[in-house]
Amino acid sequence: MTTLATYQELGKAVTDAIVTLYQLDLTSLGGNIYYFTTEHTALQFGGNTYTPFPMKLEGIGNKTGESPARPTLTVSNVNHTLSYSVNTMGDLIGAPIYRIRTFARFLDTGATPDSNAHLPIDEYIINQKTTHNKTTIEFELASRLDLEYENLPRRLMMRDDIGQLKGFPGLSVNSRIRSQ
Repeated sequence: MTTLATYQELGKAVTDAIVTLYQLDLTSLGGNIYYFTTEHTALQFGGNTYTPFPMKLEGIGNKTGESPARPTLTVSNVNHTLSYSVNTMGDLIGAPIYRIRTFARFLDTGATPDSNAHLPIDEYIINQKTTHNKTTIEFELASRLDLEYENLPRRLMMRDDIGQLKGFPGLSVNSRIRSQ
């Protein structure tokens, strides 16, 4: 949750360093939750230890009127940290990954520890594995709203055209006119 402390830190002329943390949740596939950071030392946040791990997340962001972005997550495979999980859990397809950005001061070892003080959490689902070799594993990620055969909120939504008024089933014509 983005707290008042986070907004106050963002409003400063000189802010504390932003730290990026990742959670890879493999529990739906029968695995564990992995906690990673791109920093050079282990960090603690919210009672969890985030291990330094070489990784790169590219392509985050949406443009108005376009389909959601399909970011790419590239992780190191030098130590084979994720190789076993990738090989035994269907390339991790469907596993959620969360990107948490917070300020160093809010880490458990920071000046003012606060596990609720972070920027909005980015949540993606592993859509497919695109590369797997001795040095790297690369995944294409998708937004929860951009997955095939998924519905929001788990119901098929179809447009209902009534003359010039357009809407969705379940909304009466009169309620749409009043809200406009």
